[in-house]
Amino acid sequence: MFAQIRWFFAHRQPALLAASMALCACGGGGSTALLTTISGTYEGSFRDATASTLPLTLTLTQSGTSLLGTWSGGLTNTPNSYEYGNGGDIVGTVIGSSVSLDLMPEVYTQFGYSLTGTVNGATISGNFTIINTSGGGSFTATKT
Repeated sequence: MFAQIRWFFAHRQPALLAASMALCACGGGGSTALLTTISGTYEGSFRDATASTLPLTLTLTQSGTSLLGTWSGGLTNTPNSYEYGNGGDIVGTVIGSSVSLDLMPEVYTQFGYSLTGTVNGATISGNFTIINTSGGGSFTATKT
């Protein structure tokens, strides 16, 4: 667990700093962002730049704006491609309809996925990048 927390902070410090500064800048204006509740299991897919589609399952638990959970998807045993491992842990945030998720694989831990997207009803969708590579694409997942 501590290795996962260290990984999260090592890869997401700039984003956390920006989010903290934005929240502090809100001041005492009395307006607060609506809290979006997205706990649950989502089924969907990754789609990379070559139009390959890979399965994606997200299981999320929410506490305030913080998200924790597990994921599965991609392919295993596919050297020279970005499907490194097929599951692991999730850490992330949801602020309003904006979602940021870091998917940390159990194997090939240097190649995690960073997802940014939006919640629209029961669907989370957006874009992803693969940590330490130039790979990425889009994703979508719908609550089951």
